[in-house]
Amino acid sequence: MAVDTEGTSLLITRYIAATPLPPTLSVLAGVPPATPLPVAVSNTELFMLKKRRVDVWSSSAEAVALAAGDAEEHAHLLAGWFLEVGQQALVVLGASTVGGKSAFVLTTGQAAYADPRNPTAGAATYDWDVRQLRLWNPLMGSCVSVLDCTGDMREVGCVYDHSNIWANVQADAHPWAMSWRLADPRMFTPFFGPRIPPRVMGTIQNVPAYGELPDRFYEQLEARVEEAVRDCLQKARALGAFLTKPDNKVSRLLRALLKDMPGAMESIAAANLASSLALAAQAEGAAPAAADTGLGDRHRVIKGLQDMHNERVMKESRANWVCGHILALPFSDRYADAVTEAVLNTGIHRIADERVKYSMAAHVERSGIAFCSCLWIYVAALR
Repeated sequence: MAVDTEGTSLLITRYIAATPLPPTLSVLAGVPPATPLPVAVSNTELFMLKKRRVDVWSSSAEAVALAAGDAEEHAHLLAGWFLEVGQQALVVLGASTVGGKSAFVLTTGQAAYADPRNPTAGAATYDWDVRQLRLWNPLMGSCVSVLDCTGDMREVGCVYDHSNIWANVQADAHPWAMSWRLADPRMFTPFFGPRIPPRVMGTIQNVPAYGELPDRFYEQLEARVEEAVRDCLQKARALGAFLTKPDNKVSRLLRALLKDMPGAMESIAAANLASSLALAAQAEGAAPAAADTGLGDRHRVIKGLQDMHNERVMKESRANWVCGHILALPFSDRYADAVTEAVLNTGIHRIADERVKYSMAAHVERSGIAFCSCLWIYVAALR
């Protein structure tokens, strides 16, 4: 059971329903079910509503309106988008590398419903090929095979969709070691079963109100983010009696590179998934060379991006040495504090060389959901 924003206890299956895509993703409405959905719901801030020490679950429409949500809201929204394009998706609750209470999305590579015209008819099947199962981290936008032991999810507690809840009763709850046969009572105990007959329950989800803000808002936001980066560098270096020299002529190039980062991240995500599948194949007995090749491809994609950025920045600035960091943060009402903390965590302000000049740029990636946007930041030290 979960508590909604009105304090009512609801069965968690009522939070799962197909959710219309935002305008920026509506082109994916005709994507075949076997194709992964390239979304990054981590663009909203991690936020939790509390009421009398009870975790309150809001609907997807409420989370979009607030431009904030915790792991469950992110998972429900992502699962709803998968269902909208016809892919079977379930939510997995358990423990992960980021905390003891985490929510992930499980996709099976199968059609969402047995009868697309009647979603209440149930899922097509719960008998899956484990090699097709994928776990999506809705806060980070990453995707791995369930057989990959390096994934973020470490233990599975329960699995649920719009029709039922399955509690994991296996001794080993690691995703890569456990069985995913939901119909096996030795592995999972269903909520609806012999004792409680299945029943159709209406969803609480409504159509989210998507919408863009005026262009001027994003332009001003980019300027304020750049100002926040500049101020935090100057203040941090002033504590060490260092003068911060700006190099504004490179900012235009950095901003152009930032605009290309969403596409570059898709390539990196594809390489990450390929390496995850290679590790999963190795766990099933494939030759280690396959895993090494997958990890090598991932490294080459990232190294190639780094080399390209360094070469272009050095050519534009005529510098002999470059140290740059690219940051991606969700927009929130405390974005200035988050930007300051992220920049200082890079340690770039500790460079003790008076010849160093600093250049920074910001780009706001719109998601088509009002205040839900990603702040891309590029800060570079040149000498």
